[in-house]
Amino acid sequence: MKRIYLGIAFVSVVVLAFGLGLGVLFGLVFVLALMLAVVVSLLAPQTNRNLIETHELSYETSTIFNVASLGVGAILIALYATWW
Repeated sequence: MKRIYLGIAFVSVVVLAFGLGLGVLFGLVFVLALMLAVVVSLLAPQTNRNLIETHELSYETSTIFNVASLGVGAILIALYATWW
């Protein structure tokens, strides 16, 4: 883990030394952190002991829920259109 921190610090110094700005530095740190997260998740052992099976559940919504959600969306559109 110490090497990763040293690598990020090195990249930070190089980016700032070449005058690329903090935006590039933040972008590089984000990409490096994302790559590290992907590698760690791929290297972690895959266990299914806490698996929840949902193939028997229905995700169908009722008509009243669909109409109400359209109403909420219409109200939000009206509020944004009025006070934007």
